[in-house]
Amino acid sequence: MEKPLFVAICILVITFGMTAAYTQNRRPKKRVSTCLRAKGATRISIATVLTGFDKYKSTCVVKYTDALGDRCRTTCKIQTGFLSFFREGEMSWNPHPKS
Repeated sequence: MEKPLFVAICILVITFGMTAAYTQNRRPKKRVSTCLRAKGATRISIATVLTGFDKYKSTCVVKYTDALGDRCRTTCKIQTGFLSFFREGEMSWNPHPKS
């Protein structure tokens, strides 16, 4: 294989990997935000925990202001992976957000 072709293939593979990683991080945050906004939450801050140590779940620390004006903090785990591109994965809260 010639060197320019090899470099082009490497760049494509790296670009695809970075795009997939970005999408895997962004979609769970949008789901969490949508779920909380439906319950009347405002000022939502979502941070991904990089040391969640779960192969198929993304862990997020969520801070928000609920409908009563109280500042709340919770943890959310969302199923990720290849199949999450095609269907909504499981979402679990600890503790569950206030209504």
